[in-house]
Amino acid sequence: MTREELRAFGLELREQVRALERAAEDMAEARRAAGVAPSRVVLWACAGTLHAFYTGIEKALETIAASLNSLPPAGPSWHRRLVERMAVDVADVRPAVLSRATVAELDDFLAFRHRYRNLYLFDLRWEPIRDLLDRAPALWARVSGELLAFAEAMERIAAADQ
Repeated sequence: MTREELRAFGLELREQVRALERAAEDMAEARRAAGVAPSRVVLWACAGTLHAFYTGIEKALETIAASLNSLPPAGPSWHRRLVERMAVDVADVRPAVLSRATVAELDDFLAFRHRYRNLYLFDLRWEPIRDLLDRAPALWARVSGELLAFAEAMERIAAADQ
């Protein structure tokens, strides 16, 4: 990538983090609305915000993979491989994007994404959704920090190439 492309890439990644911040806020609002025993409609809203949150993170990772790794992974387990690859430092291409601890934490959210897409809404259960919603703020703090640190690293690389 050229210096200008790296700089633009860093800005795009920062914008994706800002968009994900809105998704995290929506998720927190849905959690507050759920209380102890949410109605089915509020449960669906909670599940939908969790899905949007994880999918947004995955899209940011896809952007990184497409921009710096040529193509994101393909095949039946590409979602898991995409996230796992983000914990790897690729010499002369990019530093690791996410820590191994963050990748491990994202695994439960990825599993939920799969269940959400493959279940009928009336099969969703509150307890696992509540658990993920309660864990999401701490996860988001780590993911956003790591994505922004990665964007900053890319911008430093662009500045060093001058």
